[in-house]
Amino acid sequence: MKKTLVFLFVSLFFHLCSFSQGYEISVKIKGLKNAKLLLGHHFNKNMYPDDTIMLNQDGFGVFKKKKTLTGGMYLIFLPNRTFFDIMVDKNQKFLLETDTTQLVDFMKVTGDEQNKIFFEYQRFLGKQGKAAKEFRDAREKSKADTAKVKEINKKLAEVDVQVKERILSIIKQYPEMFFSKFLKATLDVEIPAELLKTMNDTERYYYWKNHFLDNFDVSDGRLLRTPIYEDIIKNYLDNVIPQHPDTVISEVDKLLLKSRTSEELFRYMLVTLYNKYATSQIMSFENVFVHIAKEYYIPEAKWSNKEFVEDLKKKVARKEPNLVGKIAPELTMQEIPRDTVMIRNLRKQLTEMRKEGTEARKDTASINNEARILKKTNPKKADSTLQKEILINNRYGKILQKYTDQVKDYVSILELHNKYVILWFWSPDCSHCRKETPELVKAYNEKLKNFDVSVCAIFLHRNVDEWERFIDDIGKWMDFVIEHKLNTVFHNMWDLYNTTQFRDKFDISSSPVLYLLDKDKKIIAKRIGVEQVVEIIEMMEKDKNKEKK
Repeated sequence: MKKTLVFLFVSLFFHLCSFSQGYEISVKIKGLKNAKLLLGHHFNKNMYPDDTIMLNQDGFGVFKKKKTLTGGMYLIFLPNRTFFDIMVDKNQKFLLETDTTQLVDFMKVTGDEQNKIFFEYQRFLGKQGKAAKEFRDAREKSKADTAKVKEINKKLAEVDVQVKERILSIIKQYPEMFFSKFLKATLDVEIPAELLKTMNDTERYYYWKNHFLDNFDVSDGRLLRTPIYEDIIKNYLDNVIPQHPDTVISEVDKLLLKSRTSEELFRYMLVTLYNKYATSQIMSFENVFVHIAKEYYIPEAKWSNKEFVEDLKKKVARKEPNLVGKIAPELTMQEIPRDTVMIRNLRKQLTEMRKEGTEARKDTASINNEARILKKTNPKKADSTLQKEILINNRYGKILQKYTDQVKDYVSILELHNKYVILWFWSPDCSHCRKETPELVKAYNEKLKNFDVSVCAIFLHRNVDEWERFIDDIGKWMDFVIEHKLNTVFHNMWDLYNTTQFRDKFDISSSPVLYLLDKDKKIIAKRIGVEQVVEIIEMMEKDKNKEKK
């Protein structure tokens, strides 16, 4: 029994040691003594340091720590800013010997089969590269000789074939080796010859798309520590799959699922995809960003700052109701009269409105008395400055109601039965709005009205508590409407009391903002310019005419 226990203890001891042996990478470089070397790893296009050593008088040193290195492609950096790559995987105890004159050509590896093969391949690739350069130089000199150029091109193609054959040979002979996985990931997908003969262009595309990642193991975190991982992922997302938000969302889900093999890989994938679509200039990719944020980043990015996540929740809540492809939120607002005389009459009353509001604010005695009554009826509420501001704003509201009750017309975007509806959120205080709004009027008169388009121009006024500026703002708006004849072509709408909360519903934090809706009020496009909206409608009408034919 005792012997059994001793045996189990010894076995367990050696088992644990085997998993905690760390790394021991010995380096000997002829011609380099008493020099500092750096061991680092690739992480996409960047390099991150892991360890440093000083070589002795003989050019010898050992990178050694108890913690095992994560598998991947590493590099050893010399003082003269040259470096050489190495492969690191399960075996992390080996010796590298070379010469400063030719780091790769003179490299000798002891104790690691993978790096032997890796350096042999690099030497082979160097020779092939040299041969290819000689052929290209010869082709340049002989470009007038068609027959000779053809012969040289054939030799260049043979060089590529030899490189590919070498890669396939390594992959076949060492299928479990990490270097084989790396080489395989660099290969393009090829359609089998027997299938290629029977395929049309569309079928070839879908084969290429569906098999594009066959050679690249998305779930292998070791490939993340190489220069190729991110390029392959972004190439796939940008140039391989259809650039439709629903398709992109489906592919993003697949990539994130495959990356769950390690916390580091999942974090990298999530952050990369989040940043990519959060900063995308493609309008419909806001849908992808919202999906990633809502389904993954907010619930799972535990490493992220809590304040950032809370702000992101608010951002998603504002964007989600107004994504491209969704039915626009309902919007019903007062519309100022289309008759110019009636607008001018309203405009004249602004002076009196301004005066009444200013006097109402000066009546501090009455306001203080109302505040005391409010405190008495609601003991829990403090007699604060905030309470007084609310009371003042209520007075402003009554004044506004008195003067604007004569504007009886309301417009609901859901009740507009046009083929297209444009929502134009703007303010005369905005310089870009002052430039673009007349352009929209011009585009409407020259083109858009012919396509059964209705434009709702929504006034972004100031807050009522900025009373004097608020009234001045309304005056500028009415003047602009009359001057540029917006009243003859648009529904000029306002929401003085902010009862619709349209800024939240349509994510309005700047101006101008344009939304294009179809007849069912589905959002076709958003945050585009006047020229773009004309182009989109013309293109859609052209496509409809083609379908009819």
